[in-house]
Amino acid sequence: MGIEAFVLGILSVYLSNTSGPLGIICGIIGLIRSKKALTADSEDKYARAGKICSIIGIVNAALITLTLVSFFAVYFGIFGMAIAAGLMGM
Repeated sequence: MGIEAFVLGILSVYLSNTSGPLGIICGIIGLIRSKKALTADSEDKYARAGKICSIIGIVNAALITLTLVSFFAVYFGIFGMAIAAGLMGM
C-alpha cells in the first residue's frame, strides 16, 4: 500500500504541472492511501514519501490552477470590456 501511495504522489506532482485538477485528484487519493499505509505500518518509507509527494502535488496544482483561473478572468474581463465599449460606440 505504501508503494501505491508513493506512485500516486509522484503522479500528482507530475500532473500538477500538466493538468491541475488531475494532480489534485491523484494527490488526494495518494494522501488517503498513505494514511491507510501509515496506520498499518508506521515505518513505511514509501508511504511517508507518498504523503510528502502528494502534499507537494496538491499545493502545486492548486497554485497553478488559481493562477490560470485568475489570469483568464482578468484577460477575458478586460477583453470583454473592450468589446462592450466598442459595441456601445464609446
